Amino acid sequence: MAVSRQRSGGWRPWIGVAALVGVMGLAGCESRDSTEALRRDMAQLRQEMASLSRSGEASRALTDERLTRLETEYKKTSEVSARENQTSRTALSSRLDDVMSETRTIQGTLEKNAFDVRNIQTRLEDIDQRMGLVAQRTETTDKQVKGIDTQVKALDQQGKALDQQVKGIDTQVKALDQQGKALDQQGKGLDQQARTADQQVRGLDLQVRSMDQQLRILDSQVRVLDQQVKSFGPPAPTGAPTGTPSGAPAPAPASAAPPPGAAPPPAPVSGPPPAPAPAVASAPPPAPPPAAPTPPPPVAPAPAPAPAPQASLPPEDVYKNALADYTKGNYDQAIIGFRSYLQAYPKTTLAANAQYWLGESYYGQRNFAKAVEEFEGVIRDYPDNPKVPSALFKQGEAYLQLGDTKRGTESLCELVGKYPRTREARLAKERNIRCPSR
Repeated sequence: MAVSRQRSGGWRPWIGVAALVGVMGLAGCESRDSTEALRRDMAQLRQEMASLSRSGEASRALTDERLTRLETEYKKTSEVSARENQTSRTALSSRLDDVMSETRTIQGTLEKNAFDVRNIQTRLEDIDQRMGLVAQRTETTDKQVKGIDTQVKALDQQGKALDQQVKGIDTQVKALDQQGKALDQQGKGLDQQARTADQQVRGLDLQVRSMDQQLRILDSQVRVLDQQVKSFGPPAPTGAPTGTPSGAPAPAPASAAPPPGAAPPPAPVSGPPPAPAPAVASAPPPAPPPAAPTPPPPVAPAPAPAPAPQASLPPEDVYKNALADYTKGNYDQAIIGFRSYLQAYPKTTLAANAQYWLGESYYGQRNFAKAVEEFEGVIRDYPDNPKVPSALFKQGEAYLQLGDTKRGTESLCELVGKYPRTREARLAKERNIRCPSR
């Protein structure tokens, strides 16, 4: 019992020392002199505790008892191990020496601790007084810490609010970036449209020039024919007077009939004569007949001008003419133009476009069955052409117009599956189609 009380009494100073260390840790605002004094006291206490451990008589008795028990156990173990293995005996002997060495060390420590405990008890009262001062300073420090904690919480709330603002700004930046990309895409599309429109204007200009030239040729031909019609009347029978055009004065009677094979004399025409066409000699207007007229000399008829051959156009002009007809809504002429282009120039770079616009022309006529066939020609014959997505989309639309929902959905799903990033695919998705999972 004495040993237990002494051991319990020996632990009380350690509890006080631990409390002192904790208080010193909380007293962050203590002056440097007080801190140094406490550190020196703690160092002395550690030295006294070390010496106190060597003076514990009860601990020494306990150690002796343990040593005796260990020696007994060693003897028993040695007797058993001697019979089993000589090597194990040597190891146990070495272990026993170590244990005995540790026991002596512990015994010396306990003796020193017992001496130090008595000295530490005299210093605990002084430390207790100092702890009172430290407690007061600790309360002040605790209040300051609470104030700082409140400020930290407020700053944390501000940080969260700022983080939300930053996230909102980041969302706006992303939205603006998406808008910028969309505007860029629109700009590219408008630029492409402008280029296409410029090409169409150039094609139309070439068409106008070609048509103007053709009109000039036709006008020249009409003038020549009109001159011939006005200059030469129909042949009269032999011995009969020639007929006169309506409204023209009757010619004087001829004294003799013209020889066979000769052309009849030109009949006068009311009004000024038209301008003669080049390469065709027009007969001069007839003079008034004399009292005894003589028959005019035979005049050979002017040969009829051969029809001017149609000017051959390059492939681009043929294509542009057909496209211009489509733009104006002249779908019949557009179909003829595009078919003529495909028959004459099936291997050119515009063949796929001509095939596609042929389908668009039938679609414009609401001939959806024929449009499906022409769009299929684009998909089948030009699989790598950029017009294939548009052909798939319009083919699906034509099927839907025909009431064939199954085939229309298949065409649109093929478009979405093969060309998901195209404008036509986005338009197909807006139709709310249900494609089978791949």
